[in-house]
Amino acid sequence: MQRALNEARQLNNVRGMARAHRGLGTLAWRLDHDFAQAEMHWQTGIELAKTENNHCLLSMLYYNLASLYSRRGNLVEAETLFDAGLEEARQHFSPVQLSIVLRGKGVLFAKRGDYLRAEACFQEALAAMRPIGHQAEIVSSLTNLSIVATHRGNYVQAADYCREALHIAEKSNNRWMKAVVLENLGRLNQKQGDWK
Repeated sequence: MQRALNEARQLNNVRGMARAHRGLGTLAWRLDHDFAQAEMHWQTGIELAKTENNHCLLSMLYYNLASLYSRRGNLVEAETLFDAGLEEARQHFSPVQLSIVLRGKGVLFAKRGDYLRAEACFQEALAAMRPIGHQAEIVSSLTNLSIVATHRGNYVQAADYCREALHIAEKSNNRWMKAVVLENLGRLNQKQGDWK
């Protein structure tokens, strides 16, 4: 990734530099757990992407930085960045990116215990994905809706979301999606006192 950044610099390819900073930030966060380095790369990427008016890349970078801030407990800053990411995704007309950022913002609201706003984010993400049939994003939204419904004590609705997500996961033969749904279903059953 550093090589890609160096080559983009030599070519004065601003978009390439912004993409490389996004990748370097992701590697710093996921592999090295170096949040300061990730933050620096993503902030640099944002500044570069702004000069290119690259809405999709800006949305991704705002999402990355917002997720980092959310994880560190900087929830106000995270919400501002999620909002910026949503605005960019809407300008780019990217339903998948819109769904990803909405999911991140929904998780942020759930962390705060604001389950109504979390549900609204997950519902909007689901509505964006159903027309294009993006199975992984649909399953993710349904799973998050199930978690929110569980927190709100609406176990019947939570189970309905889980069943729909499980049906999609099984139909697509995606073991990872199925495992995530079954884990959530297990938590739901545990919450209801059903250990079967």
